[in-house]
Amino acid sequence: MKPVVKILLPLILLGIFCACGTETGTPLPDQESLGINSSPVLGVTFKKLFAGADYNCGIASDGALWCWGSNGSGQLGDGTSADRNQPVKIGNSRKWSSIDCGSYHTCAKKTDNTVWCWGSNQYGQLGNGTTVNQKSPVKIGKADDWASVSAGERHTCARKSNRTIWCWGSNAGGQLGDGSTADHKKPHQVGKANNWASISAGYFHNCAKKTDRTLWCWGQGKYGQIGDGNFQAVYAPKKITKAKNWASVSAGDVHTCAKKTDRSLYCWGNNMGQLGDGTTATRGVPTKVLAAANWATVSAGRNQTCANKPDATIWCWGWNYFGQLGLGNNDTKKVPTQVGTDTDWASIMTGSNHACARKKNGTVYCWGYNLYGQVGNADNTDVNSPVPLSFP
Repeated sequence: MKPVVKILLPLILLGIFCACGTETGTPLPDQESLGINSSPVLGVTFKKLFAGADYNCGIASDGALWCWGSNGSGQLGDGTSADRNQPVKIGNSRKWSSIDCGSYHTCAKKTDNTVWCWGSNQYGQLGNGTTVNQKSPVKIGKADDWASVSAGERHTCARKSNRTIWCWGSNAGGQLGDGSTADHKKPHQVGKANNWASISAGYFHNCAKKTDRTLWCWGQGKYGQIGDGNFQAVYAPKKITKAKNWASVSAGDVHTCAKKTDRSLYCWGNNMGQLGDGTTATRGVPTKVLAAANWATVSAGRNQTCANKPDATIWCWGWNYFGQLGLGNNDTKKVPTQVGTDTDWASIMTGSNHACARKKNGTVYCWGYNLYGQVGNADNTDVNSPVPLSFP
């Protein structure tokens, strides 16, 4: 979830799952409240929200799809390659049920359990048997038994209703999980297991949970993001620890975070503070986040992580050069730090250097790097506090 990096900073030059720029965050007025609950938002309300590298998509309450931000490869799906700094409605369908945004491509599932993809297709990540970019959604094969889909940097993985996992696109890091590094332009089954519960696609790696609550990862492992302690690529799903109490997992660029059934949170991989353990030390195995075990969901981005708690608060930590932590400043945080004081957040998603969160009333706020309009406020200036979407 990554255009050319424009600044020279250590490890930020990876160009992974994101894009960098030269602008710094601009503080907003009313830092005490961060301007979050200053006024109601008039416009579309969303039931689901997803963040890509430098863009976002959301499924509205009526089932329609809206996207905004970077669009150089057609990843917004509006038939153009023009960036959008306000949400734009994608087609006329109101049958979208889930979606995931990668770096330059997007994949989504409809209520009839078909999967559709669009955007960059250089490595076959759209799964339609070609390497031709698509600026609007195209159906992937004839299958109508897809349960979920997750888009990575240059690959895609999806789970079927029979609990098998299929991946396609680039396989340079072994992320397709078939024991090779050969790319696939169409969905290709990962092993023979049929007890997969969920999957999350990262930059060049994936992590997935089985129905027995074990955690498995595979793909590029140079920065410890696999979690097996070896810092090497893994070409087929590998069990991470002996634990059988994993509840969910989120694969970021080169780090991974996962929640256990006791609501404790663990992260591993590259660390500019995004592991939340109070250090910047790279970790090759799951390391507990320094905070009370009271987490609801987690989203791993590029060099930052955000999560929400059962009390409907949101928290972020990691690198903060563009204000992507939403704290009203640009200070890096090595431990979870609450975003504002509001207690009505429903979900949060991290992109490369930005984040977006949805409130219980369906309104959406974004913040961070904004060169491509990914904050969605009809502007292209970075912001370091949550601001509401602006609709045309």
